[in-house]
Order: sequence, then structure tokens, then C-alpha cells
Amino acid sequence: MDLSRAFVKGRRNDGSRLARLAELVHTLTGIQGTKRVLLLADGASTAGLFPGVPTGGPITLHLLDTPNGPVPKPPPRRQTAPDDDGRLGPATANAILAFQKRKRLNRTGVADSATKKRLASARRP
Repeated sequence: MDLSRAFVKGRRNDGSRLARLAELVHTLTGIQGTKRVLLLADGASTAGLFPGVPTGGPITLHLLDTPNGPVPKPPPRRQTAPDDDGRLGPATANAILAFQKRKRLNRTGVADSATKKRLASARRP
């Protein structure tokens, strides 16, 4: 596929350019039997024109769909102590936050080891 410089340059940021590239490759590989697409810009190689995408040779939609970095891990679930009713809830989290604030601990709302240690020796204010 020979692209014009206007398509490659675009008027927007790199994210828009990459989105247009992905849409183009998706459309072209949707044609029966087409597996790879070789991109040219006014007859020349497009190597380096799309940041993070090696377009010096034929590319596939799978290449564009595959992240080029690790997928971030979700944050750990917050666990709180049970409320008076035996359930984990906002009342317990708020009480832990208040205690952590008063004792100048990191305010997480979770009874972590530092909080439990201070609770063990705590007295009424």
C-alpha cells in the first residue's frame, strides 16, 4: 500500500497517526487472503514514520494488536477489618484512617502491619 505523505504526516498527534495506521491495516487484512501489508510513503520505506511500530517490512494486524510493553498489574485489593456486624465496610476503613492520622502513619484505610503494631499498644486519646 503506497501512502501519501499527507496521510503519514497527518494533522494530529502520534496516537492519531497510529490509530489511522491500525485502521488501514485492519481494512487491508480483512480482504480475503491478505495476511501482511507492506507500507510505502510516496514509493519510499515508512521505517521510523510510526513511532514504536517497525514498518520497514511487511506488517500484520497482530503486530499492531500486541502491546510492546508489559501490561500493568492492577493495584492490590484493599482489605479492611470487619465492622461491628462482622463485615468489611466503610465504617471500619474510616476508623482505621482516623487512627492512622492520629498516630501519623501512612493513611491507607487498611490494617497493615504498622497499624496493627500501633493498635496493640494504643490507649484512648
